[in-house]
Amino acid sequence: MRNRSGALLTAASQASIRRAITPASTTTAQALAIASALHAPASLRLTAAFTRMDEAPLHPRLRRFGFDLASGGLAVGRGVHGVATSRCLHCGRAADSVAHFLGECDYLRPLRPWLQSVWRALRWPEPTPAEDQRSFALFAAYRWTPRRADEIAFIVLHGAVLAACRAARYHLTQTSLALPANRIVRAAQTQMEHHIRLDWHCATSTDCLPDDLSASVRPTSRLAFFERWGCLCQFAHGALEFDARVCP
Repeated sequence: MRNRSGALLTAASQASIRRAITPASTTTAQALAIASALHAPASLRLTAAFTRMDEAPLHPRLRRFGFDLASGGLAVGRGVHGVATSRCLHCGRAADSVAHFLGECDYLRPLRPWLQSVWRALRWPEPTPAEDQRSFALFAAYRWTPRRADEIAFIVLHGAVLAACRAARYHLTQTSLALPANRIVRAAQTQMEHHIRLDWHCATSTDCLPDDLSASVRPTSRLAFFERWGCLCQFAHGALEFDARVCP
């Protein structure tokens, strides 16, 4: 696993980060309130969702952001440094909250058709988690959907959505301006492309980044790689070429 500069994080550093974001054994009132506002299904177990996020083979900053979304740890309204209003900075129609950010405001709407197109390109079972805003919110917050296929690819797609949500949220709270729709989608594409390229590296090289916590779930052969990602890329002319959904 790498830090922002691209350098590999040591195993000790990663362990420290994992301890810092390990979810509490009890569900907080804020987490319950978010689940209620998002109309979470009865089958969703919050503690299990937090554990899945903690164990996901994603960069620590994405796991941290995902955990904050679902647990109530994300700063909202006047809790955001430098923000002087409790209203949504994008639409102003409601109080700023996780439920509004994911499930009501149209700020993240551009992500839904992208998510739907990638889901269908991977030929996963319907319905997609982008059928409506509630489905999208439940997927973004808890990685929940009625049906799924390849578990690792499913986590990678969720990580891409988290990356886009994080980029959009950071830009809005830091500048009071919306991140343009194409840049929100591009943040998701960049995250997904990065993961797939590392998968290709591990599938075709003996140097499989041993300090990467994701190494154990990466494909170990070209066959395994294309079984997972063949719908989104191909190897041609000596290079990996991506579908426009991943790299426009």
